[in-house]
Amino acid sequence: MSSNTLTLPKARRVRVTDALYESDLVALAEHTIDAIRIPRYSSAELSQECAERLLQHPLFGFYANAANIGRVGMAYFETIFNPALRARYYSEARHMMQAIRQACAPLLTPVDRLRLELQEAWPWGANIEHLGEGKMFVGLSRLFAEGSEALPHDDHLWRDAPHSALAHELRTQLTGNVYLRVGEGGELELWDQQLTAEEFETLRLPGSYGLDRARLPEPDLTLQPEVGELILFDPTYLHAVRPITEGVRITVTFFIGYRGRQQPLTYWS
Repeated sequence: MSSNTLTLPKARRVRVTDALYESDLVALAEHTIDAIRIPRYSSAELSQECAERLLQHPLFGFYANAANIGRVGMAYFETIFNPALRARYYSEARHMMQAIRQACAPLLTPVDRLRLELQEAWPWGANIEHLGEGKMFVGLSRLFAEGSEALPHDDHLWRDAPHSALAHELRTQLTGNVYLRVGEGGELELWDQQLTAEEFETLRLPGSYGLDRARLPEPDLTLQPEVGELILFDPTYLHAVRPITEGVRITVTFFIGYRGRQQPLTYWS
Protein backbone atom coordinates (compact mmCIF):
# COMPACT_ATOMS: atom_id res chain seq x y z
CA MET A 1 0.00 0.00 0.00
CA SER A 2 1.53 3.30 -0.98
CA SER A 3 0.83 6.95 -1.57
CA ASN A 4 3.02 9.63 -3.09
CA THR A 5 2.79 13.24 -4.22
CA LEU A 6 3.91 14.51 -7.61
CA THR A 7 5.54 17.95 -7.88
CA LEU A 8 3.84 19.85 -10.70
CA PRO A 9 4.06 23.38 -12.14
CA LYS A 10 2.67 26.20 -10.00
CA ALA A 11 3.13 23.99 -6.92
CA ARG A 12 0.06 21.93 -7.80
CA ARG A 13 0.03 18.62 -5.96
CA VAL A 14 -1.55 15.37 -7.05
CA ARG A 15 -1.61 12.34 -4.77
CA VAL A 16 -1.20 9.09 -6.73
CA THR A 17 -2.13 6.12 -4.58
CA ASP A 18 -3.54 2.59 -4.63
CA ALA A 19 -6.40 3.01 -2.13
CA LEU A 20 -8.46 5.56 -0.22
CA TYR A 21 -6.83 6.89 2.94
CA GLU A 22 -8.27 9.16 5.62
CA SER A 23 -5.19 11.41 5.52
CA ASP A 24 -5.50 11.92 1.77
CA LEU A 25 -9.21 12.75 2.02
CA VAL A 26 -8.47 15.34 4.73
CA ALA A 27 -5.64 16.82 2.66
CA LEU A 28 -7.94 17.15 -0.36
CA ALA A 29 -10.82 18.61 1.67
CA GLU A 30 -8.50 21.13 3.32
CA HIS A 31 -6.79 21.92 0.00
CA THR A 32 -3.24 20.91 0.84
CA ILE A 33 -3.39 18.65 -2.20
CA ASP A 34 -5.40 19.23 -5.35
CA ALA A 35 -6.40 15.78 -6.58
CA ILE A 36 -6.23 12.11 -5.70
CA ARG A 37 -5.65 9.60 -8.50
CA ILE A 38 -6.13 5.84 -8.12
CA PRO A 39 -5.15 4.15 -11.40
CA ARG A 40 -6.96 0.93 -12.38
CA TYR A 41 -9.59 1.45 -9.67
CA SER A 42 -11.97 -0.35 -12.03
CA SER A 43 -10.49 -3.02 -14.26
CA ALA A 44 -10.52 -2.51 -18.02
CA GLU A 45 -12.95 -5.43 -18.38
CA LEU A 46 -15.37 -4.14 -15.75
CA SER A 47 -15.18 -0.60 -17.13
CA GLN A 48 -15.97 -1.79 -20.64
CA GLU A 49 -18.88 -3.98 -19.50
CA CYS A 50 -20.46 -1.29 -17.32
CA ALA A 51 -20.03 1.33 -20.05
CA GLU A 52 -21.81 -0.85 -22.61
CA ARG A 53 -24.71 -1.56 -20.27
CA LEU A 54 -25.13 2.08 -19.26
CA LEU A 55 -25.15 3.20 -22.90
CA GLN A 56 -28.07 0.85 -23.52
CA HIS A 57 -29.89 1.74 -20.31
CA PRO A 58 -33.57 2.62 -20.88
CA LEU A 59 -33.21 5.57 -18.51
CA PHE A 60 -30.43 7.16 -20.55
CA GLY A 61 -31.20 10.83 -21.28
CA PHE A 62 -29.68 14.33 -21.26
CA TYR A 63 -29.25 17.08 -18.70
CA ALA A 64 -32.08 19.57 -18.56
CA ASN A 65 -29.58 22.47 -18.52
CA ALA A 66 -26.69 20.91 -20.48
CA ALA A 67 -28.33 19.21 -23.45
CA ASN A 68 -25.05 18.01 -25.01
CA ILE A 69 -24.16 15.83 -22.01
CA GLY A 70 -25.90 12.48 -21.63
CA ARG A 71 -26.60 10.83 -18.30
CA VAL A 72 -28.28 7.96 -16.50
CA GLY A 73 -29.83 9.42 -13.37
CA MET A 74 -30.79 12.96 -12.44
CA ALA A 75 -28.41 15.48 -10.92
CA TYR A 76 -29.76 17.47 -7.99
CA PHE A 77 -28.66 20.76 -9.58
CA GLU A 78 -31.16 20.13 -12.40
CA THR A 79 -33.95 20.67 -9.86
CA ILE A 80 -32.98 24.22 -8.85
CA PHE A 81 -36.08 26.43 -8.80
CA ASN A 82 -38.22 23.55 -10.12
CA PRO A 83 -40.23 21.95 -7.27
CA ALA A 84 -41.78 19.36 -9.61
CA LEU A 85 -38.37 18.12 -10.76
CA ARG A 86 -37.10 18.12 -7.18
CA ALA A 87 -40.05 15.98 -6.07
CA ARG A 88 -39.34 13.60 -8.93
CA TYR A 89 -35.64 13.49 -8.02
CA TYR A 90 -36.43 12.33 -4.49
CA SER A 91 -39.24 9.96 -5.45
CA GLU A 92 -37.04 8.19 -8.00
CA ALA A 93 -33.75 8.23 -6.07
CA ARG A 94 -33.84 4.70 -4.69
CA HIS A 95 -35.37 3.23 -7.85
CA MET A 96 -32.65 4.85 -9.95
CA MET A 97 -29.86 3.49 -7.75
CA GLN A 98 -31.37 0.01 -7.89
CA ALA A 99 -31.89 0.20 -11.65
CA ILE A 100 -28.24 1.10 -12.28
CA ARG A 101 -27.08 -1.62 -9.89
CA GLN A 102 -29.27 -4.19 -11.63
CA ALA A 103 -28.03 -3.06 -15.04
CA CYS A 104 -24.48 -4.01 -14.04
CA ALA A 105 -25.35 -7.12 -11.97
CA PRO A 106 -23.73 -9.37 -10.95
CA LEU A 107 -20.81 -6.94 -11.21
CA LEU A 108 -20.21 -4.51 -8.34
CA THR A 109 -20.56 -1.05 -9.82
CA PRO A 110 -17.62 1.35 -9.26
CA VAL A 111 -20.03 3.68 -7.45
CA ASP A 112 -21.06 0.99 -4.97
CA ARG A 113 -17.41 0.10 -4.40
CA LEU A 114 -16.49 3.73 -3.78
CA ARG A 115 -19.40 4.17 -1.36
CA LEU A 116 -18.29 1.10 0.62
CA GLU A 117 -14.64 2.12 0.70
CA LEU A 118 -15.47 5.64 1.88
CA GLN A 119 -17.43 4.10 4.76
CA GLU A 120 -14.42 1.94 5.62
CA ALA A 121 -11.70 4.57 5.16
CA TRP A 122 -13.40 7.38 7.07
CA PRO A 123 -13.44 6.77 10.88
CA TRP A 124 -16.87 8.42 11.32
CA GLY A 125 -18.46 6.62 8.40
CA ALA A 126 -20.17 7.86 5.25
CA ASN A 127 -23.88 8.09 4.50
CA ILE A 128 -26.23 9.12 1.71
CA GLU A 129 -26.91 12.86 2.01
CA HIS A 130 -30.30 13.83 3.45
CA LEU A 131 -31.41 17.47 3.36
CA GLY A 132 -34.73 16.81 5.08
CA GLU A 133 -36.72 15.81 2.01
CA GLY A 134 -35.48 12.24 1.69
CA LYS A 135 -32.33 10.35 0.79
CA MET A 136 -30.62 11.76 -2.28
CA PHE A 137 -29.66 9.87 -5.43
CA VAL A 138 -26.06 8.61 -5.64
CA GLY A 139 -24.27 7.35 -8.74
CA LEU A 140 -24.81 9.55 -11.79
CA SER A 141 -23.42 8.19 -15.05
CA ARG A 142 -22.37 10.82 -17.61
CA LEU A 143 -21.56 10.59 -21.30
CA PHE A 144 -19.61 13.18 -23.27
CA ALA A 145 -19.98 12.54 -27.00
CA GLU A 146 -17.50 13.72 -29.62
CA GLY A 147 -17.42 17.51 -29.67
CA SER A 148 -19.02 17.95 -26.24
CA GLU A 149 -17.36 19.50 -23.21
CA ALA A 150 -18.04 20.80 -19.72
CA LEU A 151 -17.60 24.55 -19.50
CA PRO A 152 -15.66 26.08 -16.61
CA HIS A 153 -17.91 26.06 -13.55
CA ASP A 154 -18.00 25.23 -9.86
CA ASP A 155 -20.32 23.12 -7.72
CA HIS A 156 -21.80 24.04 -4.35
CA LEU A 157 -24.62 22.17 -2.66
CA TRP A 158 -25.59 25.32 -0.72
CA ARG A 159 -26.15 27.06 -4.08
CA ASP A 160 -28.35 24.20 -5.31
CA ALA A 161 -30.25 24.06 -1.98
CA PRO A 162 -30.05 27.67 -0.71
CA HIS A 163 -32.67 27.21 2.01
CA SER A 164 -31.14 24.05 3.50
CA ALA A 165 -29.26 24.53 6.77
CA LEU A 166 -27.62 21.11 6.26
CA ALA A 167 -26.25 22.18 2.88
CA HIS A 168 -24.75 25.31 4.46
CA GLU A 169 -23.04 23.16 7.12
CA LEU A 170 -20.66 21.74 4.53
CA ARG A 171 -17.11 23.00 4.85
CA THR A 172 -16.50 21.82 1.31
CA GLN A 173 -17.50 19.07 -1.09
CA LEU A 174 -15.37 16.72 -3.14
CA THR A 175 -16.23 14.81 -6.27
CA GLY A 176 -15.21 11.30 -7.28
CA ASN A 177 -15.16 10.25 -10.94
CA VAL A 178 -14.46 6.74 -12.23
CA TYR A 179 -13.66 6.77 -15.95
CA LEU A 180 -15.20 3.83 -17.82
CA ARG A 181 -14.26 5.19 -21.27
CA VAL A 182 -12.07 8.15 -22.08
CA GLY A 183 -11.93 8.71 -25.86
CA GLU A 184 -9.54 11.38 -27.16
CA GLY A 185 -9.38 14.82 -25.57
CA GLY A 186 -11.66 15.37 -22.61
CA GLU A 187 -8.87 16.49 -20.28
CA LEU A 188 -9.90 17.57 -16.78
CA GLU A 189 -8.91 21.19 -16.09
CA LEU A 190 -8.57 22.57 -12.57
CA TRP A 191 -8.14 26.18 -11.46
CA ASP A 192 -6.84 27.21 -8.05
CA GLN A 193 -9.65 29.75 -7.91
CA GLN A 194 -12.93 30.03 -6.04
CA LEU A 195 -15.52 32.64 -7.02
CA THR A 196 -18.18 34.40 -5.03
CA ALA A 197 -21.72 34.10 -6.36
CA GLU A 198 -21.45 37.66 -7.70
CA GLU A 199 -18.13 36.97 -9.46
CA PHE A 200 -19.57 33.80 -11.00
CA GLU A 201 -22.56 35.68 -12.41
CA THR A 202 -20.29 38.34 -13.88
CA LEU A 203 -18.35 35.71 -15.84
CA ARG A 204 -21.28 33.43 -16.74
CA LEU A 205 -22.08 32.95 -20.43
CA PRO A 206 -25.63 34.23 -21.09
CA GLY A 207 -28.16 31.45 -20.68
CA SER A 208 -25.50 28.92 -19.68
CA TYR A 209 -24.44 27.03 -16.54
CA GLY A 210 -20.78 27.80 -17.34
CA LEU A 211 -18.27 30.61 -17.62
CA ASP A 212 -16.67 32.46 -20.50
CA ARG A 213 -13.32 30.67 -20.86
CA ALA A 214 -11.83 33.67 -22.69
CA ARG A 215 -12.11 35.70 -19.49
CA LEU A 216 -10.30 33.14 -17.35
CA PRO A 217 -6.58 32.51 -16.91
CA GLU A 218 -5.10 29.21 -18.09
CA PRO A 219 -5.95 26.30 -15.79
CA ASP A 220 -3.42 25.57 -13.08
CA LEU A 221 -3.61 21.82 -13.62
CA THR A 222 -4.67 19.61 -16.52
CA LEU A 223 -5.16 15.86 -16.09
CA GLN A 224 -5.72 13.23 -18.77
CA PRO A 225 -7.87 10.46 -17.22
CA GLU A 226 -7.19 6.81 -17.97
CA VAL A 227 -9.67 3.97 -18.37
CA GLY A 228 -10.67 2.59 -14.97
CA GLU A 229 -9.06 5.46 -13.03
CA LEU A 230 -10.65 7.15 -10.02
CA ILE A 231 -9.94 10.88 -9.70
CA LEU A 232 -11.13 12.93 -6.75
CA PHE A 233 -10.90 16.73 -6.56
CA ASP A 234 -12.63 19.72 -4.96
CA PRO A 235 -15.32 21.02 -7.35
CA THR A 236 -15.95 24.18 -5.31
CA TYR A 237 -12.90 25.43 -7.25
CA LEU A 238 -13.32 26.16 -10.95
CA HIS A 239 -13.01 23.11 -13.19
CA ALA A 240 -13.88 22.05 -16.74
CA VAL A 241 -13.67 19.20 -19.26
CA ARG A 242 -12.05 19.97 -22.58
CA PRO A 243 -13.91 18.96 -25.77
CA ILE A 244 -13.91 15.30 -26.74
CA THR A 245 -12.10 15.11 -30.08
CA GLU A 246 -12.78 11.44 -30.85
CA GLY A 247 -14.95 8.72 -29.33
CA VAL A 248 -16.91 9.17 -26.11
CA ARG A 249 -16.10 9.66 -22.45
CA ILE A 250 -18.23 7.80 -19.90
CA THR A 251 -17.91 8.31 -16.15
CA VAL A 252 -19.74 7.40 -12.98
CA THR A 253 -19.65 10.11 -10.38
CA PHE A 254 -20.94 11.58 -7.13
CA PHE A 255 -20.20 14.37 -4.66
CA ILE A 256 -18.76 13.82 -1.18
CA GLY A 257 -19.72 16.24 1.58
CA TYR A 258 -17.12 17.20 4.20
CA ARG A 259 -18.25 18.84 7.45
CA GLY A 260 -15.04 18.38 9.43
CA ARG A 261 -12.57 15.73 10.55
CA GLN A 262 -14.87 14.27 13.21
CA GLN A 263 -18.10 14.26 11.21
CA PRO A 264 -19.46 11.60 8.85
CA LEU A 265 -18.95 12.10 5.15
CA THR A 266 -22.07 12.27 2.96
CA TYR A 267 -22.58 11.62 -0.73
CA TRP A 268 -25.06 12.49 -3.46
CA SER A 269 -25.36 13.18 -7.19
